[in-house]
Amino acid sequence: MSTPTVLVTGAGRGIGRATVEGFLAGGWQAVAGVRDVDAARAAFAPHPQLSIVELDVCDAGSILDGTAAAMRIAGGPLASVVPNAGCAVMGSSEDVDLDVVRRMFETNLFGNAAVVQHVLPAMREAGSGVIVCTSSIGARLANPLLGMYHASKYAMTAWAEAMRLELLPFGVRVHVVEPGMVNTDFRPRRPPPGRSRAVRVPMRRCWDSFGPGSAHGGKRLGSAPRTWRPRSSRRPWMRTPVSGSLWGPIRSRCLLPGMSWATRSFRNGRCAFWGCRGA
Repeated sequence: MSTPTVLVTGAGRGIGRATVEGFLAGGWQAVAGVRDVDAARAAFAPHPQLSIVELDVCDAGSILDGTAAAMRIAGGPLASVVPNAGCAVMGSSEDVDLDVVRRMFETNLFGNAAVVQHVLPAMREAGSGVIVCTSSIGARLANPLLGMYHASKYAMTAWAEAMRLELLPFGVRVHVVEPGMVNTDFRPRRPPPGRSRAVRVPMRRCWDSFGPGSAHGGKRLGSAPRTWRPRSSRRPWMRTPVSGSLWGPIRSRCLLPGMSWATRSFRNGRCAFWGCRGA
């Protein structure tokens, strides 16, 4: 029996890098899709068995070449693909830069969808495979000043849910993992000083909690997160929050009326359920 192969996008750092390491530890052949191959080779130096391909999800040519290389490495259809590449834009709904938001959607949704479109036909014809989309707890509830980022993650989850139904007859499974606050180098892109000030002032603690050097109130990411585990599970769960500490906010969001949720979540500019800290 051949070793199963997985392709992970956005694998150069953070959750993507840890996911690759988790697959390797699980005995898989992993292909890391990254924008900077040289930096990735240095970061993954302890894993000489890892295959690294250039794959920029915002570049159609790079997607075509990167996915073709991954399937050559696999010797056929991939056993799994993890659309993980992502970025975040921070700003109020009133004046967030929509050109920057469009580029974020290109990364978080359209680019990852294009990767899946290239590898899915072979998986469907083989009658097997697993797609594990890295969404966010932000696809269940929203933070002020991050509305556009949340919108991109809600969109990814909706895409994954439809894809799950489409692929059920073909033996290809779709899962969504929803990480909460984790302490990586992932940071939202903040607008220039002066923008969003009117909204930012009453929400200053949420704003400050996403500043340089902050930990977002999250735990440090381990080397083998649960992000990759649904690929081997036969349980019917589609959406899997990664951190058990998230069930409180999720239950509250489902059970509380809209205004009760809003007033309980954001007291005096502090995001009560997100552990935000600030002045």
